[in-house]
Amino acid sequence: MLAGVSTTIGLSLPVGYNIGVVNSPAEIIRRFCNESIYKNYGYGLSGDQMNILWPTIVSIFLVGGTIGSLTGSWFADRVGRKGGLICGLVLLVTAAALFFTTKMVNSVEVLIIGRLLVGLAAGTITCIMPMYLTELAPLHLRGAMGVMCPLGVTFGVLLAQVMSLRNVLGM
Repeated sequence: MLAGVSTTIGLSLPVGYNIGVVNSPAEIIRRFCNESIYKNYGYGLSGDQMNILWPTIVSIFLVGGTIGSLTGSWFADRVGRKGGLICGLVLLVTAAALFFTTKMVNSVEVLIIGRLLVGLAAGTITCIMPMYLTELAPLHLRGAMGVMCPLGVTFGVLLAQVMSLRNVLGM
């Protein structure tokens, strides 16, 4: 049970949070992107250009998630279930560091790379974590452990939505 709870809180909850977090501060991120492009390249983005950049930022997560989920089982066989989850955690931490430094380095590209990495981590984790937990669990807990990953993702999305309420963090 400890392994199920810790992997749910440490791995699948952040995956769900990253799924649900990007839309609420959309205007703030769009403004940052326009200011960053202007400062780094000397021109502002038109409405059509922003309508290309914003969906790219949002959907690059899905590209990473697709790659991560399609290669996750192969990766788990190569480095093991636990090793695969540790690599997914390293991807999550690396993406968090990129998100943290995006504004300091004033780079939209760093934001896009961070979204790609968090997508890779999400795909890898949602592929490997159910395998890991069901193989680890005793027979009488196997079903309960199998739902820990989707439960963590769901609570992560809920957490992202609650945290984005104006009354909670003032965004």
